[in-house]
Amino acid sequence: MREARIILPNRRSNCHKLLGRMLANEFGGFTRLAGHGHWVDPRGEDCVEAVYVYQVAVPSCSVTVLRRLWNIAREIGHIAKQQCIYLVMPTGSVFLVEPDAEFDARPGEG
Repeated sequence: MREARIILPNRRSNCHKLLGRMLANEFGGFTRLAGHGHWVDPRGEDCVEAVYVYQVAVPSCSVTVLRRLWNIAREIGHIAKQQCIYLVMPTGSVFLVEPDAEFDARPGEG
């Protein structure tokens, strides 16, 4: 098994229940950790917010598993009205998944 992660700001509590259900249904369970995100926006301003980090064990790095993770991140991003969702694939590649972004089946790139 391998580990994947999805990070979502914790200010949208209704989305957390849905994301948890999606991960549990798809992969059998998850662990949610509290954290803080910090980045610099395009204007150069510091942005800091509380986040939840969802860790999930996945069976493999197959294209099917990667596509499932991508689609979950994309869907929750759309529902939560996020510009993007931080996704760590089980390959180790990191993506900022936008709600309208299509999955690219090249799992080693990111």
